[in-house]
Amino acid sequence: MPPQHWLRRAAAGAAGVAAGACMLRWRRPSFAWAAGREPIARFGVVADVQYADVDDAYNFRRTQKRRYRGALEALRMAVEDWKKGPPLDFIADLGDIIDQQCETNRDSKRALDQVLDAFRSAPANVVHLVGNHELYNFNRDELRTLIPNIWPWYRCMQLAPGWRVLILDAYEINMIEKDAAETVEEGIEYLSKYNPNDLRAPRGTVDLAAGLQGLEKRFVPMAGAIKSEQLQWMREELAAARRTGDQTIVLTHLPFYPASAVPAALLWNYDELLDVLREFRGSVPLVLAGHGKRSI
Repeated sequence: MPPQHWLRRAAAGAAGVAAGACMLRWRRPSFAWAAGREPIARFGVVADVQYADVDDAYNFRRTQKRRYRGALEALRMAVEDWKKGPPLDFIADLGDIIDQQCETNRDSKRALDQVLDAFRSAPANVVHLVGNHELYNFNRDELRTLIPNIWPWYRCMQLAPGWRVLILDAYEINMIEKDAAETVEEGIEYLSKYNPNDLRAPRGTVDLAAGLQGLEKRFVPMAGAIKSEQLQWMREELAAARRTGDQTIVLTHLPFYPASAVPAALLWNYDELLDVLREFRGSVPLVLAGHGKRSI
């Protein structure tokens, strides 16, 4: 029987905040449902706060209205909810805690400080992941300095006896990182193999999804890819977990299962990551991702 988990949403008119708490009740070695027994672990999850001190506005395709200031209040509500509930082992922030518009308005640091201040009163250690909006606003050297517990970019944690957590870096290859010319060039070289549009055009002047069909729509700048070294690390971590009989939870900013999100929200090389997971069927009962929206 799969682990039972509950996710409570605290949206409250936010830009894209999803927050909740998970409880794992799957006990080894029988994997039997432990009705009425204390869960072996609890952790909080929040994704895509995307706070910015700007007025409400529609997304690029005008399909969804985003309430940027309301996002910060929604995060504060989530923190208060966690504080009122049972103790948590940790809290996972799946990325995008401020919005790209902060960089446009040149107040990235102030906005980030406001969001991190909300996290400081959280009742458990907060582990942060890198999303595309972090990279619009800062380069990785800055992120390591500014955001606690965001590095190493990918890592493994022991959540509880029999349970591990793998944190992925979905933007090892990207073309959006601020003030990172070499990284951006690597990302453009990768993406140009699959996207025929002018990837060097000024932001917002060209529809970079033009001509892409179906799952090809994932090959847009707001996504990214995982390098072979990280895939091999993941394979080795899952093999180690299997040897000890541990189950593994995977945390990522970008979804990598096509049925779970619109194509534009997917990891560029999601197929390679799924190939790794298929080698370890039954070892990863839960994946939590951010980024994916009803429409982008």
